[in-house]
Amino acid sequence: AHDFGQHLVNTGYRFTESQGFPDIPSLGSVVAYARTRKDTGAYFPSNIIINDRGRGGSAGFLGVKYAGFHISNPQRGIQNLIGASQLSSERLTRREKLLEILNEDFFRRNNPQAYNTWKQMFESALSFMNSDRLSVFDLGLMPAKLKASFGDTRIGNAFALAYRLAEKQTPFIQINIGGWDTHNNNRAKVAEICRDLDPALATLLGELKASGLFSQTLFVLVSEFGRTPDAGGKDGRDHYPKIFSGLIGGGALVKGQVLGETDAKGEKPLKESWHLKEFLSTMHRAAGIDPEAQLTSSTGRPFSLSPRETRYISELF
Repeated sequence: AHDFGQHLVNTGYRFTESQGFPDIPSLGSVVAYARTRKDTGAYFPSNIIINDRGRGGSAGFLGVKYAGFHISNPQRGIQNLIGASQLSSERLTRREKLLEILNEDFFRRNNPQAYNTWKQMFESALSFMNSDRLSVFDLGLMPAKLKASFGDTRIGNAFALAYRLAEKQTPFIQINIGGWDTHNNNRAKVAEICRDLDPALATLLGELKASGLFSQTLFVLVSEFGRTPDAGGKDGRDHYPKIFSGLIGGGALVKGQVLGETDAKGEKPLKESWHLKEFLSTMHRAAGIDPEAQLTSSTGRPFSLSPRETRYISELF
């Protein structure tokens, strides 16, 4: 099911393995937590999710600072940072002071943990509003020829924004692409998605290589599960978690490898295969994070990034 698959691909844990930890952080939040510099000054999101919100982005016990910042429409960029009334800085300052007075009174009478979380969100929003990096979200500032090569589509714009964010050293960028749930009309739906995805993906990887960013960027393309090998009489493919593939590269990973093999029908593995938790452990290692590292949960319990005895794909290193 989608919920189970998306939980697994974002955390490396099955639902049954994570029952004692209801607030496991997603991969993006872990990377953001590990890779965000502590001396960056003004707040800027370190975990950005483009297009559909999906199941990723939850920071869990790492805190709201590392939660996914959602860009629903990359063509529109950031909305509502400055109110329509265009308040003066003096008036904004007075309102902030009044709000602080009200909040302090609320804090004395209510849950301080909830208050501190809200205060952190508010202070981050104010800092973000005044960031000197906001222009990165404006695709209109890209060279017209480069922007066109990504494709003037929702997917193309998402990949164009991802490239601009990579140029600014954003620790984690996630693009969600829906429409793959092809229980019917599979051939036409996949062709439609790939028509937009292929040029966007090719341009992104080409620009990362040309700019030198590919050597310091981990790139991953994966779904939450595969599809049945047989399309069936209605040209539909259902959920199939037993076999599916992923694309991973960049950074210091060994290039040009195809790992694993299925039978002719794509129903079962003929050679060694890897579980999604092992794929996630590999991503941690490739991002410079020890997959065996331990964090501390919100209840004070030790939490391992990878389930016990999880290997990584050593052939990639």
